Amino acid sequence: MPRRIETILAQAGLHYQDITAVSSCDVIPPLHLSTTFERGSDGSYPGGFVYARHGNPTRALLEKVMTDLEGGADWSAAFTCGMQAVSAVFLAFGAQATVLLNQELYQGIRLLLDAPFGSWGLRAQVVDMTDLGALEVAMARVFADPATARVLLWLETPSNPMLQIIDVRAVLAMAEGQARLHRKDFISVLDTTWLTPYLLQAVGPLRIDLTLASATKFLGGHSDLLAGVLTGRRRKLSHAAGTTFLDLEAPIRQLQRHAGGNLPPFEAWLLLRGLKSLPARMRTHCENAHRLAHFFASHPRIAAVHYPGLPSHPGHAVHAAMMSREGLSGSMMAIQVRARDGEGGNGGKEGAEVEAMVLRVVARLRVFRRATSLGGTESLCEHRRSVEGAESRTPWDLVRLSVGLEAYEDLEEDWVQALGEEG
Repeated sequence: MPRRIETILAQAGLHYQDITAVSSCDVIPPLHLSTTFERGSDGSYPGGFVYARHGNPTRALLEKVMTDLEGGADWSAAFTCGMQAVSAVFLAFGAQATVLLNQELYQGIRLLLDAPFGSWGLRAQVVDMTDLGALEVAMARVFADPATARVLLWLETPSNPMLQIIDVRAVLAMAEGQARLHRKDFISVLDTTWLTPYLLQAVGPLRIDLTLASATKFLGGHSDLLAGVLTGRRRKLSHAAGTTFLDLEAPIRQLQRHAGGNLPPFEAWLLLRGLKSLPARMRTHCENAHRLAHFFASHPRIAAVHYPGLPSHPGHAVHAAMMSREGLSGSMMAIQVRARDGEGGNGGKEGAEVEAMVLRVVARLRVFRRATSLGGTESLCEHRRSVEGAESRTPWDLVRLSVGLEAYEDLEEDWVQALGEEG
C-alpha cells in the first residue's frame, strides 16, 4: 500500500525486515555492529552480507529508507559526510568531463574542484545560473567543446549562503536540448541539504538524476552525527553513440566497497532515529523562519533579507513552484545588517569595519548560538565571510541563520535586544 512520507519516516525500518535473513521483529531497528558475517557450509552468505565495508544491515536499512523518500529513486548510498559523497560523485563521473555550476554555492565544492579534482582532469565552468540567458551561452559552449566527453550539472537551490534560487526545470530542459544537439550525455545533481526530501522531492517530480544531502544537517537533525547520502535513479543515456555509461550507481557502489568512506553503523542508526521526526521538525523550522523573515523585513537595521518564502525575494515564484509542501520554504536565511546611528554606516566603510560591526551584533545574541553548520534543533548564526576566508565572495555585512525549534517569541526577542531598539 502506498504510504505518505510522514508514515515512511515515523516507521522508518519497520517495513524492511527483508534486509536481514532473520527478523527479530524489533519495533525500533536494531544496531548491527559486526564487521564480518559468517558463511554457510556451502560457501554462501545466507545473511546477505560479507564484510562491513561491502555492506551492513543498519546502513542498508538507512539507504532503503532514503530511496523511498525521494519518490522515483532507485538507489541510495550513505557516506561518512557530505563532502565524501561529493567526492564519490566526482570520482564516479570521471575525467574528460566538465562540471557546470552556479557562481554562488557552498565554498567547499569550488575548493574541491580547484585543487584535487582540477589537477585530475575534471574541469569546472562557473556561471550565474539565475540568468538563463548567460546560462544558455555557457552551456552551449561547454557541450560544444570537443574536449568535454560529458557534462555534470551541479545544482544548489537555495544557494549557500545568499539563497539564490535556480529554476531547475528550465536548466534541465536547456541541458536536454544541448545534449540532443551535440550528442553528449549529462548527469544532473541537486544538493537538497537545506530542503530535504520532505520539502522537495527532486528525483521524481523534477527528474533530477542524483540528489546529494549532507545528512549531518536537517536529516539527522540533532547536531550529533556526520553523514552524507546520495540518492539516484537509473536513466539510460542515449545521446552519445555506443555509450555504455548508464548511471552513477555502479561506480559509486564500487567506491563504497573498495575505496572506503562508508557510513558506520552507529551513525546510520542515529540517522534513522533522526529521520523519524523530520516532518514535525521541518514544519516548526519553517514556521519559525517564515515569521522571523517578516520581522527582519520590517526592521530598520536590516538592509536585506534573503529568504525565498518572502514575496519580495526574486526567486519566490520559482521556488514555490518547485516545492513539494505548499507554504513551507525552508528554515535557512541570510540577513545583511545595517549599522545603527552612532556606530557608523556601511556605506564607504572598509570591509573590516563592517565585519566588526556585525560581529558586535551577533555577540549580543543569547538564544542563537554562534557556530557553523545548520539543521539542528538549536538556532545558529554565522558570519560567513570570516569563515570562508580571503577567497570569499560573501558580503561583509551578511549573517547566515539556521532557524531552530525554539519558541518563536524567544528568537525574535533575541534579535530585538541584539540589534538594539535604536533605529
